[in-house]
Amino acid sequence: MRTHPYGGQHLICAVLGALFTLSQPFAADLSLAQRPSPPDYRFEFLTGEDQDSEVRDINNAGTAVGTISAPGKYWGQEVLWPLSGTPVPLQGFGAKATALNNGGQPTGYWQTSGQELAVTWSKEQIQPLPLDGNMGADALGINVSGTVVGSLVKPNEDFVPAKWADGRAQPLPVPKGATGRALDINDWCQIVGEVRLNPSGVNHAYLWTSHQTIDLHPSDFDSSTAWAINAIGQIAGWAVRDGASHAGIWNGRHFTDLNRYAFRSVAYDINIWGLVVGDASLTPGSGNTAVLWNLRHGKEAIDLNIYLPPEAVRAGWHLQWAMAINDAGVIVGAAHQPSTSRTRGFRLIPTRPVDWGKIPLAPKPDDDPP
Repeated sequence: MRTHPYGGQHLICAVLGALFTLSQPFAADLSLAQRPSPPDYRFEFLTGEDQDSEVRDINNAGTAVGTISAPGKYWGQEVLWPLSGTPVPLQGFGAKATALNNGGQPTGYWQTSGQELAVTWSKEQIQPLPLDGNMGADALGINVSGTVVGSLVKPNEDFVPAKWADGRAQPLPVPKGATGRALDINDWCQIVGEVRLNPSGVNHAYLWTSHQTIDLHPSDFDSSTAWAINAIGQIAGWAVRDGASHAGIWNGRHFTDLNRYAFRSVAYDINIWGLVVGDASLTPGSGNTAVLWNLRHGKEAIDLNIYLPPEAVRAGWHLQWAMAINDAGVIVGAAHQPSTSRTRGFRLIPTRPVDWGKIPLAPKPDDDPP
């Protein structure tokens, strides 16, 4: 597991948290004047017509991570897709790369010898993370200092949210008897995820900082999940009411429902400018559609299929999920071809300079959010 060149990961997180505490408010809500307009995009498939692919994350350099496989196959080759150039293969058959930090290091999990292990990759070589007496683990997020988050499978087969720092696995605090998983971590060591509070399966969105554990669940919903956190502490995810998921964002403890113009929706990522990506059902009975929410223009979900080239439309491709967006506005996700049941990863790259405006304020992770 990679360690930060300036010292242990726990120390780095503590120092960064202290700097925020001294200087910045928590989870600043961008004013409309500060939010950028959505750029025009250039579309590209990440694999050719003879290969399927699945993309799961992108970093600020524009490098994406995911899987290349033969059509219809689940297991394949884990790869990095640089913004330009050929894919870079990652070691480990049976592995899935789930996330990528801004230093270019992937993390994920590896099914090997009948066990699932949390892993990272260093120079494309797979490196299992310690179990520390647990039965299994998976990794779902990694920050620039190499701190990894995910879940541990305990000896009683319960799974609990966890992080890996300073060479050891560390369960995150949850209420007694609860289970859960950590889903993302930002470079200021704020962690988000979901906690299942009882055996009936009710999930609550959670935030962990270096000094607090915060239940983010909006009281007027049945369950909730905090899926991603950006560099200024804004959180993307969803909440469920009456069986329908509502994409939303949290600023502090306040949840903003983005489902106003959709019948169901989820949010998978949010960048520093508050641009949110995910998927939604835009008409009654319709399937998933990859969407972008630009909060400068209200809560309407923008159908990303407007950027799909005519030849891809004629071939029956449909942008189904938008999985991640970086701070330059580059989006990655999955396109689906219903007639063949094939899936190919895509990347949308801004084609004109974007006036990103003033850098928004960063979070104050160790204060109680408003």
